[in-house]
Order: sequence, then C-alpha cells, then structure tokens
Amino acid sequence: MGARDYALLLFLYNSGARADEVAKLTIGRLQRGERVPWSYK
Repeated sequence: MGARDYALLLFLYNSGARADEVAKLTIGRLQRGERVPWSYK
C-alpha cells in the first residue's frame, strides 16, 4: 500500500467521514485543530 492510500485510510478511520464526504472535500474546507461536524448542503 502506498503512503497516499495509507494516509487516506487513516483520515477516513480517524475522522469518521464517509467515502462520499471525503470525495467532496476540498483544501479550503480543511481546518486544523478543530472538530467540525460534516455537513454538505
């Protein structure tokens, strides 16, 4: 498994995000150090 795939799997597991939520995620929506509820409208 490549480093990118491993990082993505860790992100999915640790954040509790679903795959479709991660697919819609953009850099601008990332926030460090805060827990933000996932919501896409």
